Amino acid sequence: MIYQQYPPVKALAHLVKFFYYFSSDDLRPERILPFGTTEISVYLDNPAAGIFVNNPATRSYFVHPKALSGLVGVCLQPWAFHTLFHVPQSEISDQKVLMRDLLKSHDAQLTAKLNGKTHPLDMIHAVQDYLLAISGPLRSGLVMDAVNRIDRENGALQAGALARHYNLSERRLQQLFHSAIGLSPKKYCQLKRFHYSVSRLDAGTPLTELALNAGYYDQSHFIHEFNAFAGISPGGFLKEQKALSDINTKAYFDR
Repeated sequence: MIYQQYPPVKALAHLVKFFYYFSSDDLRPERILPFGTTEISVYLDNPAAGIFVNNPATRSYFVHPKALSGLVGVCLQPWAFHTLFHVPQSEISDQKVLMRDLLKSHDAQLTAKLNGKTHPLDMIHAVQDYLLAISGPLRSGLVMDAVNRIDRENGALQAGALARHYNLSERRLQQLFHSAIGLSPKKYCQLKRFHYSVSRLDAGTPLTELALNAGYYDQSHFIHEFNAFAGISPGGFLKEQKALSDINTKAYFDR
């Protein structure tokens, strides 16, 4: 299994978490945990298959690593897809769609830039150049600020307190979040708390201690929310084959 991650240029850091290349011959199915972000990806060996927009926001799913072999992609910041393409994130939450079905003109332009590229870095540079071309000046919007605030606190914030901080009603803040990242403030806080717990979950850590450190009421509350996002209990997750999960934890969750 090969996984290589590349940081964006500084001018894209507010929109892009990282670029990546993945290759594997492993046929065993693996669980992919929800990221809360959107990715744009293309297969190096089969670009004719199309450019994909993938939003694993709140639910886990299974993949065969070999089926993803040769994948080149960009992981966007939670608000970035809406910022770049003006598509409400709520329209694509928990979906994988072809870009040509969602953004025909962007798909045609990006496909042209990728044409003839046969090396992962060349493809990544092409995607990066395209994102630079369509991105506007850096603006620190309210949702970006709120998401970063939630990330810093590992989800240990209340939606009501967050709304009051920005002098907004909870309803208005929820509308802004749904459009920009496809999740409510409460759901995003829950997701980041889940990410925090996954990044610290191991066989030697008592679940009650982990639950309290992550901000859950008790172990039962922790197990319930873990199941909701992962589709399996914490103990069951630890027993699974986790090569991809380990990659995802470090790349998407760990701070």
